[in-house]
Amino acid sequence: MYRIIFFSLIVIISACISKRSNKCISTYDSISKEKNKFHPPIKEKNGEVLLEDIGIENANIRGEYKFDRFKKLKYYKFYTNENNYSYAVYFNNNGGIDSAEGNPILISNVDEIHKDSIVYNFYISTLGNEIKKFSITLNSSEWITLKGQNDSVFSNVMRFEAPFNVKGIKALKIIEKLTYINCERKDISVLDSTYLERL
Repeated sequence: MYRIIFFSLIVIISACISKRSNKCISTYDSISKEKNKFHPPIKEKNGEVLLEDIGIENANIRGEYKFDRFKKLKYYKFYTNENNYSYAVYFNNNGGIDSAEGNPILISNVDEIHKDSIVYNFYISTLGNEIKKFSITLNSSEWITLKGQNDSVFSNVMRFEAPFNVKGIKALKIIEKLTYINCERKDISVLDSTYLERL
């Protein structure tokens, strides 16, 4: 078993913006296609619509989308428990990004295969994001570039798996580097550090 004992984050945003089209404008119809991943939508009195992933129900881990009365996306949030979210993107009336909190590396967890082997799983938001490269290093070893696949539980999320041999290792320092292009065509790099202690 492992527990996370420290976490740090650096985000670097490039000022270079492509002239390619803006992909920020998302609608209810475009997002709700994967019906098996969502609870029934909740329509509010003002005409706005709330849509939530089924996610991991016993832990309340899920994505949440709020649409205005014209069914344009107002915000997306990813909750790591009932009340707290790790990532949020808010959109303005023109469909551009108004503000953002956190980064697209939503959550991570460890699967212990046996006492000397683990698989570390990373979940990354693809909502409006074009993933260019995701790499990790364990305890300052060489960088490994991972390939992701669409997650079967969360909407607009890719899952990346990293198997490690941890024989004789008690403490793990994992550094993650993500480069992607967001829906406003900005190149963004994210660097995360996760420290784990083997119990």
